[in-house]
Amino acid sequence: MYSVATAKFFSALGIEDFPVFALVAEGSLGVLTCLRWPSAQYVKMLEANARSFDIATPIGAFHFATFLCLLATEYADEVGRKLEEVKGDFIRKYKNSDPSLRWNMKQQI
Repeated sequence: MYSVATAKFFSALGIEDFPVFALVAEGSLGVLTCLRWPSAQYVKMLEANARSFDIATPIGAFHFATFLCLLATEYADEVGRKLEEVKGDFIRKYKNSDPSLRWNMKQQI
């Protein structure tokens, strides 16, 4: 649910069609999911062929750490650029008390 809320939050900021990754975990086992939203109207959760990790094993922990490094090197800069692109519009909306920035539980669903 938090990953959908993150996608909706990005959409409210004006960032759309950008991947949001989530880890669904139980104990030491985790499965990665990815969300994309081509518009503010709906969110696609991609779970087919999802990558799973068992961080209780050294190789599982290594593979998960490798994925986190990939996120840091491939996606962190891109999300930073996208946030910079919408920064001016966000500040304008904030100063004008735009209703689209009134975040509530209904927007998360």
